[in-house]
Amino acid sequence: MTRFRFVEAEAAQFPVSLLCRLVGVTGQGYYAWKRRPPSARQLADRLLAERIREIDLESEEIYVRRGSTRS
Repeated sequence: MTRFRFVEAEAAQFPVSLLCRLVGVTGQGYYAWKRRPPSARQLADRLLAERIREIDLESEEIYVRRGSTRS
């Protein structure tokens, strides 16, 4: 987890300024990070993760169907 992601995750419970000081980043840097659009790598990773979930669900269905015919 990056420092900025940590700040984002905890921002509902603690002030952002405090969190930024604790992890050693500036508030300006944090808010710039939040406004930045996702990189090509992040987009590719999201697509890959989605495809992995699809394959996992498909394989689970196959095993469940095979298992249910044996019973």
